[in-house]
Amino acid sequence: MIVIFIIGSICVFFTYLSDRGLLKGGFEMSFILIALISVIRYNYGNDYPSYAEMFDSFSQLPLVTAINSSRTEFGWTTLCWLFRGLSFQIMVAVLSVFESVIFYFLIKKNVEIGKRWLALFLYVFTPTLFLVQLSMMRQTLAITIILLSLPFILKQKIIPAAILVFIAYTFHTSALVFLPFIFIGYLPKQMYLYFWLSTIIITIIIFLNSVYMVNILSLMFSLNDNIEYYNAYAGNESDVAKLGLGSLISIILIVLSCMSIKKQNSENMIIILLLSVSLLFLPFVEIGVNIRRLGYYFDVFMIVAFPMMINSFRSKLISNSLILVVVIFTFVQFFGFFYNEIWTESYMTFNTIFSI
Repeated sequence: MIVIFIIGSICVFFTYLSDRGLLKGGFEMSFILIALISVIRYNYGNDYPSYAEMFDSFSQLPLVTAINSSRTEFGWTTLCWLFRGLSFQIMVAVLSVFESVIFYFLIKKNVEIGKRWLALFLYVFTPTLFLVQLSMMRQTLAITIILLSLPFILKQKIIPAAILVFIAYTFHTSALVFLPFIFIGYLPKQMYLYFWLSTIIITIIIFLNSVYMVNILSLMFSLNDNIEYYNAYAGNESDVAKLGLGSLISIILIVLSCMSIKKQNSENMIIILLLSVSLLFLPFVEIGVNIRRLGYYFDVFMIVAFPMMINSFRSKLISNSLILVVVIFTFVQFFGFFYNEIWTESYMTFNTIFSI
């Protein structure tokens, strides 16, 4: 925890100085540090041991045999096989650099100078982003590939966007949840209000009909052999994952972002609409914890949407107050994450390749 907090704070500070013109290349230096800390991690996160074991298993088999004998998506199996002559840690390092570059460009291209420090702060300290992504390697790779599709979505280039979604699907089946939204650029602007209001209404319906939703999702998962093993996602209720004040603040910030749409340019509008989809998955914090992970494909857009929303307020008092709320709320989530029984054992101590 201490290592992540210190490195994260240094990165935010460097980016803040860069935003102010006081440190040339501070933003770039920050992402180099983020990539470095990701590269040198070892046995960090809940899923790291299982991924290492999976790599050893796949790398010892012929490719076709590995694919046929694995329930893991064939893209990930193939990736492990391609790195078979190297090591799992080298594969982790390559993926870490690739993913850091994607998030770097996401912020650079979509957040104005002056608020990049806040975007980076959200990325590093929001637990379901950087921290959890260190563990869920397959889905993290799928998410970053989805982010590569964003410029095509914004320019209404559906074919390359669809190709990228299907590539992401080969690493994590859940990426298909994003497929309908590659068409969002075609949504008429007069429909934007109805779009995000609909997400709020559907979210409320899901929350009020949680038992039925679990049954429906279980049926949907069982109908497809490729995703049947995700059936464990439905009804996976947890006593340590509950809707509360944190969820309420998230909803308020997302709704405020949606309300700022009229003040944004066309591309920012679409990004905010994509963020609003994440509302649909919030009720699953209680009724299907792992299904909530489907919302991670849309949660990532908060990194750029929240700074956009805050910039839309002319009043310094309002914008600074919102920044304070975001910072406090994010820090509460960050520190609470490490003391949650789900994550404590795997995340509290940061292990590196130098401690092997």
